Amino acid sequence: MNPTRKPQVGLIAVGDAEVEEQKRDCEALIEGIRGFDVDIEGIRGFDVEPISKGIKANAGQIELAVEDLSSHALDVLVIAVLRGAQAIQRAAESIDCPCIIRVVKERWAWPSSALALGALKEKREKVRLVYGSDDDKDVLNEFRESLRAAFALSRLRRSRFGVIGSLFPNLVSRNYDKTRIKVRLGIEIVKISFEEVRQEISAVSEDVHAIESLRRNIHDRFTVEAAESVLTPGIKLHLALKRIAKKHGLDGFAIECWTGMPEEIGLNPCLGFVEDDYTIACEGDVLTCIAAHTIRYLTGINPYTGDVYDLDNENILTLVHCGAPASLAHDPKSVTISESVQAGERGFPTAVCRPHIENGDVTVLSLYGKGCDYVHLSTGEWIETRRDEKMWVKIRLAGERRAFLEACLANHYVVVPGNVLKELELLCEWLDIGIVKT
Repeated sequence: MNPTRKPQVGLIAVGDAEVEEQKRDCEALIEGIRGFDVDIEGIRGFDVEPISKGIKANAGQIELAVEDLSSHALDVLVIAVLRGAQAIQRAAESIDCPCIIRVVKERWAWPSSALALGALKEKREKVRLVYGSDDDKDVLNEFRESLRAAFALSRLRRSRFGVIGSLFPNLVSRNYDKTRIKVRLGIEIVKISFEEVRQEISAVSEDVHAIESLRRNIHDRFTVEAAESVLTPGIKLHLALKRIAKKHGLDGFAIECWTGMPEEIGLNPCLGFVEDDYTIACEGDVLTCIAAHTIRYLTGINPYTGDVYDLDNENILTLVHCGAPASLAHDPKSVTISESVQAGERGFPTAVCRPHIENGDVTVLSLYGKGCDYVHLSTGEWIETRRDEKMWVKIRLAGERRAFLEACLANHYVVVPGNVLKELELLCEWLDIGIVKT
């Protein structure tokens, strides 16, 4: 995965610097934002330190401030509103990143903001209005959600994913159009050949220190049940994929894991879940790779991905997969590194990573359409994890069973702890991705 860059937050206050009340409001807003904690992928408890340009009263001042802020490659611009719809509109239209219109109470700031918001939304600008006091918990949560969505959008625009092999033939509803995806999300999708994978495995095989270092790390942290003869090829493949990701600037891979990879390489990449260096999506499913990585950007969590297996009359959804990210486990020693029975039966012994995942509230989603056109969102409660021949999980869905069945148009779903519907809804609004919520 690409190195994490500390997000950049710009701030312009729209108002009159000569008015003492507005100066106090601006200073209070800046102090309220400074030190605001946000968890994002790669940075836990990131403290916001806004690049403030103070109070600007007219179009000329705003344009100069925005021009200067643009040199900082902002992830989000916070417009602190003290008054002036035209000035708010000018600031938001002048910068290439989402804008959060942070509105103080009273001072006629809300009607000015509402007018600006209407004009901006008509032009499909990426904006969000947050109104209320800094001591209001709901307002702070809304502001935090907006920041997380803005950071995720900014990072998606710079993402690159590698495709190894082809889409598994049975996945007839998972075709994708990389040009449309690039236009909508900014994501680049590149092909990685099996020959390059073989070359990197060969190169890694010479680096005994790297192999043994990762082996020790796995044995020290996790419960290893797999034979060393099975573990070693998995380690080499994982290290090879890390090298490829670094060389091409990739954030993740969609890999033809049950056909192409075993035929060409002799195993599949399930051991890659021991670390969070790249996102893995199986069966060449690019849409799932994008969905999983979007969740990483929003929450800082590498999520579980599974195949739908059953939805019973009690509204309990069963998902199954080879494994899951070790980082999902609260206790590393609850992670087992075992051998895939199914892979062994098919002639390509493979080590898999299976964490024990705590029960609790979750968000469930799947991305659809060749251009990532819409997303199916649901919520529920993770109630069971079972690890035997495969990794089985059970989720009690919150919505109606029939509605989920009607909306489910593919086999892969991404599951993340917590309820992140609000962040996802805002991100989808900004990206013009339709939402089906059940």
